[in-house]
Amino acid sequence: MQPDRFTIKSQEALQAAPALADERRNPQTAAGALLAVLLEQDSGVVIPVLRKLGVDPGTVPAGAQPGNSRRFPA
Repeated sequence: MQPDRFTIKSQEALQAAPALADERRNPQTAAGALLAVLLEQDSGVVIPVLRKLGVDPGTVPAGAQPGNSRRFPA
């Protein structure tokens, strides 16, 4: 994986996901933490892509929703 080749938004999400996992007292950074960070991004592409695919972002699993205090599965 070459993070320097990712978009700025992707790099920001990869940097923020471990902090979110720590905040939620999860020792591992799982995909759910990354998804939660991507869902929180202003002007990100995740929510528009989900909508274009016909997925309501509100139906994303509760463990990935921003502000949820549940631990993410490993």
